[in-house]
Amino acid sequence: MITSISQSPYSLLPTDANTSPVCPSLFYTIQVPEDTTVDSTVFPLTCDDTDSGVDGSLTYVISSGNDARKFNLLLTGTTANIKTAGKFDFDDINSKTSFTHLQSSDKPDEISNDKPNELSSDKPNEHDEVRQLNAALNLSDTQETELDVHGCALEIFVIDGGTPPLKAIVTLDITLTPVNEFNPQFFSLPTSLVLNEDTDIGTMILDTKPFDQDLDSQRKKQKTKVTLTSSTSQGVFYIDELTGRLYLRHLLDYETVPLHVLIITVVDENQPPQRSATFNLNITVHNECSSQIYTVKMTETKQVGSSLIQLDCKDKESQHLIYKLYKGDATKFSMKDHGELKLIKEIDTDKEDNFWTVEIEVRDHGVPRLDTFVHVNIFVEDVDDHKPFWHPANNGTYTVSIPENSDVGTFVAMVTAIDDDRPGTKHSKIKYAIEDMTKSFTIESDTGMEYI
Repeated sequence: MITSISQSPYSLLPTDANTSPVCPSLFYTIQVPEDTTVDSTVFPLTCDDTDSGVDGSLTYVISSGNDARKFNLLLTGTTANIKTAGKFDFDDINSKTSFTHLQSSDKPDEISNDKPNELSSDKPNEHDEVRQLNAALNLSDTQETELDVHGCALEIFVIDGGTPPLKAIVTLDITLTPVNEFNPQFFSLPTSLVLNEDTDIGTMILDTKPFDQDLDSQRKKQKTKVTLTSSTSQGVFYIDELTGRLYLRHLLDYETVPLHVLIITVVDENQPPQRSATFNLNITVHNECSSQIYTVKMTETKQVGSSLIQLDCKDKESQHLIYKLYKGDATKFSMKDHGELKLIKEIDTDKEDNFWTVEIEVRDHGVPRLDTFVHVNIFVEDVDDHKPFWHPANNGTYTVSIPENSDVGTFVAMVTAIDDDRPGTKHSKIKYAIEDMTKSFTIESDTGMEYI
């Protein structure tokens, strides 16, 4: 039996296997100071792909963690520079969404190719769009979870141009670090006080209420330390260095030291301390038979003509006493003969002091005529009595032109408003918001900077 076998020639042509992009590391830890300016590079990311031609072209995409639009990408050659796209404020304790992180599931899903933070390297690419990018980005079923306000995790996809495209995932663990930018201060301090000679030891004389707007690295109020020095009364007073409360340590003696001059200083607890605030306090001592001290609290909206206090002094030898304004602002306050202190002119704490002192002379009708003095300390509370208004330069009207293909996160304009309430108080702090329902623009509530 003869068997015939026929053969036909064939050949195998080897093809290059598509390899994944390679990055020096897949995880980086980065610290960004809160005073970093907009458009600053915080990290340059350079990856590579050994494939040739289109397969070796790389696309960089911020896939998650940038919900607050604080960062964007700028491609320089084959390096994707991660840059700041907004301002940071580590000290804003009310900010709860400065950074957010998008946790993606493992299930792939399709998204559109017009990603705002998507950049391709300058390797040869024959296509206008990234081929099969939808299959490479697994961003479906994302859940927004709030991180610490001072940190975020940017997840960056590095995708090649192969079929199917392969990717490397790089995570940037970004921490916002505080900057010591505010001076510690005291809250509403008088420059002088009057004490009776018989004031008890241990009495709290003054609460300086030190504060610092900076927050420490744990987002707690910056700690301060208060110190006390005196050129006239060593050891008579002491101060709690943490709370800033001033106490009497030894008995006062009018005949020995009628006037005490204190220097109170507060510093922050940065190491070494960088900033401080100091004020001088004059404490006048009156003997037990010559003075009384009263404290009055009022709001700046108190009506002119209102009674602030009714004094009631006693004299065993005289049934009738005469009250007279001895020291103080006679344009703001008046004293009636029967001992009633009245407000005769409004006090605007947005333009004037919020602490006033008047001294009242009380005289009898005896011979010889005797008198005593009463001190009244008046604290005026600021109220929110001014509405914010737009800066006169534009009166709230802004005209801005932007290209229709501008990326999300593009800066649009900065609006500015003014509030005439007392500077540095909660009443003068302005918050910005967009009231219409459009989702095309966002605005930073503290700065008025508007973005797409």
